[in-house]
Amino acid sequence: MQVTMEELIAAWNAIPGFSRCLHFGASRRKQFGQRAKERFFRENWRLALEEAQKRPFCFGENDRGWKATIDWFMRPETVGKLLEGDYLKTPQKRPNLTEARRDTYQREWAERRAEYAQADPQGAAEVLRKARMEGRA
Repeated sequence: MQVTMEELIAAWNAIPGFSRCLHFGASRRKQFGQRAKERFFRENWRLALEEAQKRPFCFGENDRGWKATIDWFMRPETVGKLLEGDYLKTPQKRPNLTEARRDTYQREWAERRAEYAQADPQGAAEVLRKARMEGRA
């Protein structure tokens, strides 16, 4: 079974919500040529395209707002991954690193205050007072 660039572009552009392919330059032609030589790609690209349409991930429902492009679809591993069931679930949003660092910092300070309070109750009060003045507690 053969596949032509025109077939792929037409099928891709027919999917509402996917970024349209308007130009098939040299790098895309090269990438397509490599995929067109692969029997697996030739036999499964249409099915993989149908699977991609079922994936919210491909329409920007992911932690980065990334959307599928024809360049992504023509990667060597994409058709196989789609048929194997990858991209089914939307990944959870990554935690805000600033919040995570702040939480860690506050937890460490709470632990230190508890240690100081056990070792030196009057000294712990002074450390806590200084921390509050510096906005750390």
